[in-house]
Amino acid sequence: MGGTSTADWVRAFRSYLNEMDHYREAVALMEWDLRTGAPRKGVALRSEAIGTLSDEVFRRQTGPQMAEFLDRLEEPSTWAELDPVTQAVVVECRREFERNRRIPAERKRAFVTLTAEAETVWAEAKEQSEFALFAPYLERIVQLEREFAGYWGDSGRRPYDTLLDLYEPGLTTDVVDALFAPLREETVRLLGEIVSSGIRPDVSPLCQTFDIERQRALNARLLRHIGYDFEAGRMDPTVHPFQTTINRYDARITTMFVEDDLRASVFSTIHEGGHALYEQGIHPDLTGTPLATGTSMGMHESQSRFFENMIGRSQAFWVPLYADLQRAFPQLKGLALDAFHAAVNCVEPSLIRIDADEVTYNLHIMLRYELEKALIEGELEVADLPGIWREKMESYLGISPPDDAHGVLQDVHWSGGLFGYFPSYALGNLYAAQLRHALLRDVPSAMDEVASGNLAPVLGWMREHVHQYGKLRTPREILRQATGEDLNGQYLVDYFWEKFTPIYHL
Repeated sequence: MGGTSTADWVRAFRSYLNEMDHYREAVALMEWDLRTGAPRKGVALRSEAIGTLSDEVFRRQTGPQMAEFLDRLEEPSTWAELDPVTQAVVVECRREFERNRRIPAERKRAFVTLTAEAETVWAEAKEQSEFALFAPYLERIVQLEREFAGYWGDSGRRPYDTLLDLYEPGLTTDVVDALFAPLREETVRLLGEIVSSGIRPDVSPLCQTFDIERQRALNARLLRHIGYDFEAGRMDPTVHPFQTTINRYDARITTMFVEDDLRASVFSTIHEGGHALYEQGIHPDLTGTPLATGTSMGMHESQSRFFENMIGRSQAFWVPLYADLQRAFPQLKGLALDAFHAAVNCVEPSLIRIDADEVTYNLHIMLRYELEKALIEGELEVADLPGIWREKMESYLGISPPDDAHGVLQDVHWSGGLFGYFPSYALGNLYAAQLRHALLRDVPSAMDEVASGNLAPVLGWMREHVHQYGKLRTPREILRQATGEDLNGQYLVDYFWEKFTPIYHL
């Protein structure tokens, strides 16, 4: 393209990125299908197809055409002509280029194919509660993760720090340890006071038999209520709820339906809906670029945890919905709203992370963080995971899983090679609390509006301060712009005491 103008280079670059995005869309759709009901016999061939298309994306990310685009657009005279969005796109593509070109293409494809099949095997192992079925796959995944950390990392850098950086740029084990230590201390203190209060909300009304189809209808209504656009998404059942973005106007969620526990579907749906709201709120100008996604896993998780817990489990949220809930499920007609609110905020150590209450949830994350860090750094063998998991659950939460399904096999993440991801959940809680504080500072009537059935001020604030930017701004930039300061863990601690003091009369 010698001699062409900067505008011509930019158009060609955007077209190239758009083609890459089409491959990613096909992969996302096939992966969604694998996790929502694809026939078991087709898994192996589907995994190969995913590997082929992912390999094509990888070649385009790291090939000579990408190198030519980046070199040309980074020339000082050209760079000065680029708009801020294109500059940010170039920076992101350069980062991906430098990181991915270090991995041999055949190793990348092996990883994609392996994890596509491993997720299906994990689901079968969980159903049978048999870790041995999944262990060989996890061993190979851990080996590849260590190998990739070696490609990506700088000399002398801890392998796990390299993986953390993939999901939360700049995050290190030292930073995580510094965040987790006081949070663990405050969590234990609050949990101790809750237990000492002698109060335990009655959750039995929420553990009756609830018709699945009525649950499905309720969840669809809840999604619409928080602002989810069903014309740009859909809801489907799955083993482990997740949200996936096929393209800018197709942000899908999945949920789980448990006949004898209404909370499982309601709050997993709102949680995944929070993720989808983020994706649906990204500015259209970022479509077709690598910026059209959340800025980090921690910031993404802040949105799911904010809408699930700080909105969805608030009493204000249910004020305009409760009568309809009771009509849909007549068995709840004798349950007062105050009692319902206390029940959905019951604090009690649990085996399953996604069912954990807000207070104990971060202890689950700390457990997984310690285990996966030890796996990656060679201090723990895959075969020893079930036993170590039980020991840590007993130590942290005072309970021990009766089988693998309720223990080491409960999460899908490791089957997808998502090592370094789990700390993002706790970071998301910290971000969410700080954003909530800023929201209430800027819009003091926000929760009154929620109680009137109007979530527009809440969603609008998040759209303005978080969603629209996608990956155009870093998590730190978004947090500082929205709240006026860097990450401050005290806001989460204060929120916990504010919320649970009246429920438990502390």
